[in-house]
Amino acid sequence: MKYLNRLPRHILIQLLALIFVFFLCSCISLRLLHNKKRYIFIDGGAHYGESIIKFENTKLFSKYPWEIIAIEANPEVINRIPKQKNIKIINKAIWINKGKIEFFITDNDSLSSLFKDNKPSKAVQIPCFDFSKWLKNNFTENDHVILSFDIQGAEYEVFRKMLKEDTFKLIDRLCVEMHTDHTREQKEENRNIDEDEILLDRIRSTGCIVSENSAEHIIETHWKDYFEGLIEL
Repeated sequence: MKYLNRLPRHILIQLLALIFVFFLCSCISLRLLHNKKRYIFIDGGAHYGESIIKFENTKLFSKYPWEIIAIEANPEVINRIPKQKNIKIINKAIWINKGKIEFFITDNDSLSSLFKDNKPSKAVQIPCFDFSKWLKNNFTENDHVILSFDIQGAEYEVFRKMLKEDTFKLIDRLCVEMHTDHTREQKEENRNIDEDEILLDRIRSTGCIVSENSAEHIIETHWKDYFEGLIEL
């Protein structure tokens, strides 16, 4: 401060003006960075990364700087997901809260689930996280987010929480395989396909476009219509 007091008044004014301009430019840069549109492909229940591999071979993938997030609960298959700079891998179960949860690993690892059924399985404790909260903390409505879900029955509880917390507004496109036969609800509430449609219609009412199949299957069958004709980025 003593040094500043010795400066001529006009130099001090110029110095303060430069500091103000620097501060203003920094604020503008941060705001632009915050508002920058991101392109996100979330593969929930990634397994070996089949949907990611298919998506990376589309024209849509080549058009935008996609961030890919592979989420897989099964610790025995996580190393099968391709390791690439643009792919973030999360080895946790998608759920409605953070903590530990029991996971049942089956001989057919694609059918491993949070829900025990009649298939022979090995129970293990794995970490889980609050998916709805994670969305709120990591994405904005300005981002373009495609969500592929194949999480073997956990989707019911996760979707209800997302509807309650209004986080479907962060999802532009949802590709989901429903697994009524995997859930406790099938045994306790005799759920049926009509109830699945009611839940999916509630999701559609948020503005999210829904397809009742995995992204991998959609890309294999009619990805050109779904991923290029329907999506206008």
